[in-house]
Amino acid sequence: MTITASVGNWVGELSTTVGNDEKLVLGGALPGFTTFESIGEEEFWYAIIDGNNREAGWGTYSNNILTRTKITSVLLDGFYIVEPDVGLTLSGFSEVYSTFNKVAFDQFVDHMLDLDIHFSDAPADSVLYGRFNNTWVDVELPGRIEVPQFKHDLRFGEAIRWNGTKFTPALANSEYTLAIGVVVAVIDANNFVYATLGTYTVVNHGFSVLQWHYLDDVKPGALVTTEPDDISHAIVYARTKDEFTIYQYRPIIREDGDNPGGFVEEAPIDGTPYSRQDADWVPGSGGPPGPEGPAGTPGAAATIAVGSTDTISPGNPATVLNVGTSTAAIFEFDIPQGEQGAAGAPGADGADGADGAQGEDGLTGGQGIQGIPGPTGDDGPVGPAGADSTVPGPEGPDGPEGPQGPAGEGITLQGDSTVAEMNARDPALLTEGFAWLMTDAGNITSGIIQPVAVIIGDLVAATASGSWSNLGVIEGPEGPEGDPGTPGAPGDPGVDGTDGVAATADAGITTTLGPGVPATVVNTGGLTAAVFDFGIPE
Repeated sequence: MTITASVGNWVGELSTTVGNDEKLVLGGALPGFTTFESIGEEEFWYAIIDGNNREAGWGTYSNNILTRTKITSVLLDGFYIVEPDVGLTLSGFSEVYSTFNKVAFDQFVDHMLDLDIHFSDAPADSVLYGRFNNTWVDVELPGRIEVPQFKHDLRFGEAIRWNGTKFTPALANSEYTLAIGVVVAVIDANNFVYATLGTYTVVNHGFSVLQWHYLDDVKPGALVTTEPDDISHAIVYARTKDEFTIYQYRPIIREDGDNPGGFVEEAPIDGTPYSRQDADWVPGSGGPPGPEGPAGTPGAAATIAVGSTDTISPGNPATVLNVGTSTAAIFEFDIPQGEQGAAGAPGADGADGADGAQGEDGLTGGQGIQGIPGPTGDDGPVGPAGADSTVPGPEGPDGPEGPQGPAGEGITLQGDSTVAEMNARDPALLTEGFAWLMTDAGNITSGIIQPVAVIIGDLVAATASGSWSNLGVIEGPEGPEGDPGTPGAPGDPGVDGTDGVAATADAGITTTLGPGVPATVVNTGGLTAAVFDFGIPE
């Protein structure tokens, strides 16, 4: 069986197609999915969900149209049908996905069983071989890994480690910086190949022939033939100038004077007794235990210092925290404040203190309330006539209107007018100089330049530009001063007013304040009935 249909990555769209036409109109991606356009025009597996009914099959896509090419199964009203004659009759509210179902899986398994997958025999020469790039290559064990890493800056033959974010040169100065492999090829600045084990052929590889190469404890990434003192991590053995082998040897961390408290690699388990000799396990049980060595140098004495001491709230537990080390301790103390003690017995009266200094004068009381006026007294007798007054008498009444004067130049008075009447006139249609005397105030808005604000008495005239001009209040020169009038008789004296209520001041509450607090005086009464509260410091 040959399978040509593919499956998309998270493809799902709506379809508004009604009926069982082989072509479905797609209406856009469902939330969280992409469209069938991402698959292209190759054949793919699809699944349709329409209410409680389902359909699966093969289809193709072009210009928002899914064409059913093969219907493999449907679930119609709870009945499962394999390879039906027609597909589902769609409602117009369908969801269409690219997916892999059981029919697709069974066909895929049948397809794989039909395939004749067979490699040619590996060479029979007692060398372990593996498949690489469709051919057999001789390797000790598989372990070649190609890595993409931006600007890796690594070189052929370097031992590398993983630091949690990227590959970087290894170093035999800590059990946490040891190597996991060796760079066997640099593809470009952003890609390289490393191997954890295996035999490799590289012309003139640069390693010392017939030598073990250890991870260096000084230069990161370097492989050297001199075994480091503390950590022995043998990685590469050069067989020839063109062939070397990478081994996954567990590192040996010395358990001797150079690294007290360290550990060593376990001895081989093959039924043969082993003993340690020159940092290696060698066959044999070893000699009897040697004599006890000399006493070690006394350790440095521990030191204790006191750090900060803080007072904390009552009721909290006291704490002591060592912020130093076990050999140079620094203790910080948190000590709770004691609870308030019970009140003590009253002390004996102290001797009278000296008289205090004279206090400052108190505030002046406010003015008393105006008294109620008394009743009007009887008219007094008429006094004698006073001397001639030099003060002018009141202005007399207006005299009769004089005859109309000659017409002024440029202004032709048309009479009185209100603002509303002026707004009904168009100054552009009037003769220049026609004017009206305003009888009310407001804004004239009928001219070209508007508004023109006016008040009672303003004279407003039409101009040649078609606007109104407010000439202001028109009045003549001031007339001559009138003769003084006859002085009037003196008025009767007014009655005496009643006496006002006297203001009062009194002392209110006296409060004892804490030492050093400024004294206070506050009037809690009114301006005519003051009540002073005093705050006096101890």
